[in-house]
Amino acid sequence: MKTVCLVSLKFSPGHFSHLLAYQELFRDLGYRVICFLDEGYRSFCQDWSSMECVYRQEQALPAELVLIYNLSAKDSKFLARAKAKNPRTKTIFVYHEPYRGFRETFDSLRKRERSLKHFIGICGRHLFSKSVLRRVDMVLLPSKSAMDEYRGHDQRYNGRYVLFPLIFTDELTPELAATPKVFFSFISTALLSKGIKEYLDSVLYIAERDPNARFQIATKSDISGLLAEEHKKLVVEKRLVIQQGRPLSNAEINQAYASSNCTWLAYNKSTQSGVLCKSFMFGAPGMATNIGAFPDEIDGNNGLILSSNKDSEEIYQAFELLKNDNVSFSASARRSYLENFDYKNHLADMRAIMGQIDA
Repeated sequence: MKTVCLVSLKFSPGHFSHLLAYQELFRDLGYRVICFLDEGYRSFCQDWSSMECVYRQEQALPAELVLIYNLSAKDSKFLARAKAKNPRTKTIFVYHEPYRGFRETFDSLRKRERSLKHFIGICGRHLFSKSVLRRVDMVLLPSKSAMDEYRGHDQRYNGRYVLFPLIFTDELTPELAATPKVFFSFISTALLSKGIKEYLDSVLYIAERDPNARFQIATKSDISGLLAEEHKKLVVEKRLVIQQGRPLSNAEINQAYASSNCTWLAYNKSTQSGVLCKSFMFGAPGMATNIGAFPDEIDGNNGLILSSNKDSEEIYQAFELLKNDNVSFSASARRSYLENFDYKNHLADMRAIMGQIDA
């Protein structure tokens, strides 16, 4: 049996679901799957006894294929070790967020859509991504928007790339399906680029006009400094539920999605979003801005596109529509997940990609 190494040497709770999907995809294609992971994933993997995991990153097993997910500074060295073990090893890099170019990245800092720390991080990650791009046999890009960005900035480092969507394995259990959908939720890292400030502003605007509206924030970020006294009052009243300041478990993340009547996708910057895919998995429609892949994925039945994430009245009206017709929006969102993002629908696509690599 051939072996695939799934490699994620930088811990990110939101990426665990993608790793599960790639594991199941390659198993269905007949491969043995070994996951080389950052130590932070250990507690996540304990709930999945079927996962074969290695946390000693200095190792590299002989493998026919190495797939890099969630870029880290350690990936290039891992690829070199894997090639040393087996010079015929094929390599794939899932380029989740392609570089937008220095000018646009700096412009987003100037407009305060990103923090200085985030700006520096993006530039640093691009240095690592260039090194990985030069080494791999194929680059997977998750959306048409990602392909446009890649062609504009990084195609010179690797001309072998293909469209392959973000994939998931279905985590909707009967228990989660029965969860009441009561929250307008922000589920992600609390970045300026993801519109955390605009979300918090909309919470206050909606709460004043809809006494039955409830809100939820689920993030590893510490947002204490962003909360006004009015937000704290909503917390006391249990209208605003916040989990923050630590990586949430996969079970906690899934519970957050399952209890959402809609999710915040009204970002300032985005190429594509795993939050959208996982929202759809749990039947939560999205409220998004007209950027990146959102216009291709949100059709007015599974969520709504805003003209601005700063127009509180527009956000309020969109929320009321999604909440009051939630059964219909939820069913459409769920169908969108099953048709577009469930890994089972992309087995043939990956088989074709493997054929291109081997050619």
